[in-house]
Amino acid sequence: NPDLTTSVVNLPVVSGKVLKSLSGKYEIQPGTAVTVYAEGSNLMAKSPDGQTFQLYPISETEYFIEGNDITLLFQKNEKGEFNSLIVNQNGREMQAKKIE
Repeated sequence: NPDLTTSVVNLPVVSGKVLKSLSGKYEIQPGTAVTVYAEGSNLMAKSPDGQTFQLYPISETEYFIEGNDITLLFQKNEKGEFNSLIVNQNGREMQAKKIE
């Protein structure tokens, strides 16, 4: 398990096409959503309180926020479309469905 508090090195490169397919609005609970979007070659997330974070890739489907013990694991449905993500924060998991 990578130590996510250290600096970001040797990260995989994720294609713009994949970043675009991950983009969307993910609802953590009713009325509370995280917005994920591509900015250049980076994947960004906007938290419900309006803070913006860069998501660093561990793989094409798993990302972490530097300096926080938070990972996001994007999941595909049977059609191969990303339709949900699992937020793992300090060992606690939350499922978020893509609503947009």
